[in-house]
Amino acid sequence: MRINKFISHNTNYSRREADELIKSGKVSVNGRVVSDFVEVSYDDKIKINGRLVKKKTEFSVIVYNKQKGELVTKRDDRGRKTIFDTLPKGFSKFISVGRLDFASEGLLLLTDAPAIAEALMRSDIERMYYLK
Repeated sequence: MRINKFISHNTNYSRREADELIKSGKVSVNGRVVSDFVEVSYDDKIKINGRLVKKKTEFSVIVYNKQKGELVTKRDDRGRKTIFDTLPKGFSKFISVGRLDFASEGLLLLTDAPAIAEALMRSDIERMYYLK
């Protein structure tokens, strides 16, 4: 797995933030500072600023009832309300599994595990859609 993906899956850093940490020489793999994007495995010891990145073993998934007039995004440059304005601050790093548009309402899954979000979005599980 690419190192920035490993960092984003196991810390509160996004992939873009991980990219910046790598470029600035703050990331090491097995004791060697990396400044480029390398492939890593779960057996490697990855450190950020000298602190070991602990591999996550527990994840959360929540169900959110999205209301009409809320955007499914972290922030909106036009100042419209997002789901994260309604959710408690502790959920700011959660990832939505799919999206509902601005005018839609309904249940939305969110998780703190990018791997879970990706697996659910890419799965072949049959989905049921209910229209009013």
